[in-house]
Amino acid sequence: MIPYWAALFAYIPVAMLLMMDRNAARGFSLAYLIGLMFLPAGEAGVLNLPGVPDLSKENAPVIGILLGTILFRPEAFDKFKLTPFDLIFFAAMQASFMSAYVNDNGVRFAISEAFGLFLNRVLPIMLARIHLGTPGGLKTFLICLVLLGAAYVPGALWEFRMSPQIHTTTYGYFQHVFQQHIRGNFYRPILFFYHALALARFFAVCTFFALFIVRKDLVRLFGPYGNYVFLIPLFGLLLSQSVSPCIMLALISGLYLIMRRFPLAAYVLPTIGFVWMTFMFMGWELSYTAIGKFAGISTERIDSFQYRLDAIHEYKSIILNRFGLGHSGFGHGRIEGRATDSQLLIELLKGGILGTLAQYLWWIGSMYYALRVARRAPGTGLANMALAIAAYTSIALTFSVVDAGMEHFLLLSLAATYGIHNWLDTMPPVREVQRRVITAAQVARTADAH
Repeated sequence: MIPYWAALFAYIPVAMLLMMDRNAARGFSLAYLIGLMFLPAGEAGVLNLPGVPDLSKENAPVIGILLGTILFRPEAFDKFKLTPFDLIFFAAMQASFMSAYVNDNGVRFAISEAFGLFLNRVLPIMLARIHLGTPGGLKTFLICLVLLGAAYVPGALWEFRMSPQIHTTTYGYFQHVFQQHIRGNFYRPILFFYHALALARFFAVCTFFALFIVRKDLVRLFGPYGNYVFLIPLFGLLLSQSVSPCIMLALISGLYLIMRRFPLAAYVLPTIGFVWMTFMFMGWELSYTAIGKFAGISTERIDSFQYRLDAIHEYKSIILNRFGLGHSGFGHGRIEGRATDSQLLIELLKGGILGTLAQYLWWIGSMYYALRVARRAPGTGLANMALAIAAYTSIALTFSVVDAGMEHFLLLSLAATYGIHNWLDTMPPVREVQRRVITAAQVARTADAH
C-alpha cells in the first residue's frame, strides 16, 4: 500500500517531467488528468502547517505543472496577461479570507483559506489559459480527456462486479461510505474518485465530447472505429448505476444541439435553477407538490430528492444566520448528520452570499466568453467546442443547485476558452484569415445549394 502523503509528494516531480513534452497542451492535460484519475482521494492532514493549505489530489498536479513550466517552459508565461475579468476570483479570495477572519478562526487560518482557493482554483485557471488557450490546445485536452476516460472503463467494470476496492488496495483506506456503493448483487464503481457519482459524471462528459466534438479526430486516430469510441465511456456510465449523470448527459447533448441554433438558450436552465432556490429560501415549497404527483414513478428516487429538499431547509437557517460572509471552514461546508451534494448550498454555508456570488460570477462570465468565441468563429470546429463547453457549463450550474456538476475538467475547459478569446484579440491577422476562410466556405455551400 502506498501512503497518502507519499503518493501526493511523489506525483509532483512526475507532473514536472510530463511538462517536458514537446506539445505543452498534451503535457499539461496528461499531468492534470492522470493526477485526477489516480491520486488518492478523501484524506487530509499531509502538511498541517499554519497558513498553508493541505496537499490534495487537486493541487498536487498543479504544483508539479507550475514547477515544470518554470523549469522547462518559462517563455510560456509571456502568453499570460491579467484582465479585469480576473478580478472576480481575487474578490472571491478576499471574501474567503474575511469569512474565516470574522468567524474568529484566526489570521493564519484565514490566509490558508484564501491561499487554498488560489491553489485549487485560480492557479489551475491561469495555467490552463497559458497551455490550453488556443484551439489546438483545447482540442488536445478534450482528446486526452476522452481517451483517458475510455482507458478507465476496465477498472470500473472490475469494481462493478468485484466491489469498489482498487483505491483501498492501493492506498489502504476507502474514500467514502461503502454502503452507498452497493446496488443489489453488484456495486457502483468509484476507482480513485471521491464518490461514484463523480466517476459517473466523468464518464458522462467523456461520452458527450467523444460523440459530438472530437469524433472526427478519433476517426483520424483509429480509422472508422473512432466513430464508436463514445460507446466505451457510455458503458462506464451505465456501470455506475447512477441516474443523475445519465440525465446530465441527455440534457447537455440536447442543449448543445439547441444552442447550435439558439446560443442564448444556455442562460435559461441556470436562471430557472437559481430562481427556484431563491423561492425555497423565501419559504416556498413548490417541489413538495410535484413530489406527490410523481411518487408512483420511483419511491427510491423520490425519497432521495425529498432528502435533498429537506437539507435545503436545514441549511437555510444556518446560512441566513451569517448570510453575508458565511461560516468559513464550518464542517467543510456540510452540517453534521445532514449531507448535501448541492454545491450552491455548500458555497453559501462556507463563504456566504459575497464569496458565492464572486465564484458563480466567474462561471457565468466564462460561459459568456465561450459563447462569444462561438459567435466570432461561426461554422468552425472551434465554435462547436465553445458551444459544447457552454452547454456543459449551463447544465453544471443548474445541477449545482441540488447536486454537484462543476468539475475540475470543466474549470480547465472554461479557462482555455477564455484564453482562446484573448488569443483571438491579440492575433488579428489570424482572425482575418479565419474570417475569409469561413466566408469562402459559406459561398461554396450556397453555390452547391443552387
